[in-house]
Amino acid sequence: MRPTLRRLPITALSAHRGRVTLAIIGICALASTVVPTGASASTTRNSVNASSSAATTLVFAETIPPATLDPQASNLQADRLTWSLRYECLLTTSNSGAVNPALATSYSVSDHGLVYTFNLRHGVYFHNGQSFTSADVVYSFNRLFTTGTPSLRATFPTYSSVKALGPYGVQFTLKSPDFGFVNANADPDADGCNIVSKTAGQSGSLATKMVGTGPWEQVSYQPDSYIKLTRFNQYWGPKTKTANLEVLYVPQSTSQVTDLQAGTVDIVEPTPAGVTTLTHAANITVKTVPSDVTVFLELNEARPPFNNLDLRRAASVALDRTALARIAYSGAAVPSGYVPPNYGWATPVNDLPYSQYNPAEAKHLIALAGYPHGNVPISLKYISNYDFGTNSLVVQMQSELNAVGFVTTLVPMEVASWLDATNTKQDYQLNWNEQSYYPDPYFYVNVPSRRVPPPVLAPVQALQQKALAATSVRAYEADINALQKEEANLVYPTITLLAEKAYVAFRKDVSGVDVGPNGSLGFLVNVVKS
Repeated sequence: MRPTLRRLPITALSAHRGRVTLAIIGICALASTVVPTGASASTTRNSVNASSSAATTLVFAETIPPATLDPQASNLQADRLTWSLRYECLLTTSNSGAVNPALATSYSVSDHGLVYTFNLRHGVYFHNGQSFTSADVVYSFNRLFTTGTPSLRATFPTYSSVKALGPYGVQFTLKSPDFGFVNANADPDADGCNIVSKTAGQSGSLATKMVGTGPWEQVSYQPDSYIKLTRFNQYWGPKTKTANLEVLYVPQSTSQVTDLQAGTVDIVEPTPAGVTTLTHAANITVKTVPSDVTVFLELNEARPPFNNLDLRRAASVALDRTALARIAYSGAAVPSGYVPPNYGWATPVNDLPYSQYNPAEAKHLIALAGYPHGNVPISLKYISNYDFGTNSLVVQMQSELNAVGFVTTLVPMEVASWLDATNTKQDYQLNWNEQSYYPDPYFYVNVPSRRVPPPVLAPVQALQQKALAATSVRAYEADINALQKEEANLVYPTITLLAEKAYVAFRKDVSGVDVGPNGSLGFLVNVVKS
């Protein structure tokens, strides 16, 4: 029996402070209209004159190469950015916050909020030429919950099962009501919700060959060097405005700036030092980009010493977020609580307990924990040279932690080792991490499934369940706010430190560069190189 359609409770939120609004137009359109099969009106309006741009290649320089191209096998932001070039979800979220159709044209939700039915778009093809059907959606979610990385599975905390309703319908059943389920299926970074080709997935080649439904088709890939893509002419939506795209992996930001000035690269995301160099260049445009990327520390509350609440609180108040932003990121970051400050649902850092710099309080808490003279040995694991600020950040944190009585050992790691220690072995005391934009604010305060066991701390679990069962935007916002405060009070599961600012620089012969706060590379679709 088809679930009863009711007024959709899920809202897309503006990602800017002071603009927490319902995306009424986008949601109502999604709920009540079906985009026609095949080329839509928007596709026709935005189609590209292939004869005028067939030989054009847009070159984008990226700092960090992906560890894998498999869209269900990593929790690194660098990997997610690459996925957004070729993979899509059932829905997507615009820069303005509207939830829009993507691989699904509409959906309905049952009265009890446990069953979601999606109507899939006809006329969609994968890059291997095969048609997209419900079998691919079912395969993708089954694969995610069988072999996918736990942090990606955690984006669907109430997921129970999915089944096909003919070739162009799917039905999800949830364990409990989940106010954010639709938002989780609308991530523009294709983070967790990405749909992969069943045939390609079963071939076992997704680590090096992306086979999605997105506007770019992979041509070649040289790990740690480059990935080359071309316009996917069978794409169901607006075609890319430049025929070819090459993403170069250039680890040195100074080299990226030099390449941009020399014209061998068209677009870079410079560091603050690079911005200073490029600001006065005659042939370069530099923009500041709002960002919802946050840097945080994970604390392993399952083992000493951070199974002690006083020591977790001591670590939190020992850290000077303002100094970390200034010293490590040269001002290209701002202090942040769990939800980044330019996101409309953020609780200000000053309103969160144990989130303000207070070294005297840190020393007092360490003494309460049974260390009157300090000397609490801890280790801090991180990915060495992850970005321009990471190494400086952990050195500064080491200094601040040691100043109050911790004895901090830094443990630099390669990506593969860090992923294993973080996801598989949960082998850390303090662990540096970074998370990208989430379309649903719940995920900034969600406790990932890889942290279970041990059981989620009871007060947090109760608030999480209350938020998921919300029935209105106002109730959901209140629950998210309460979650932020309770997690800060317990200093669990993270100490969120900073929200990064971002910059984009491009040559004057490039236009249409409009990077959203989600950080997705999807903006490259609309970039024109003359």
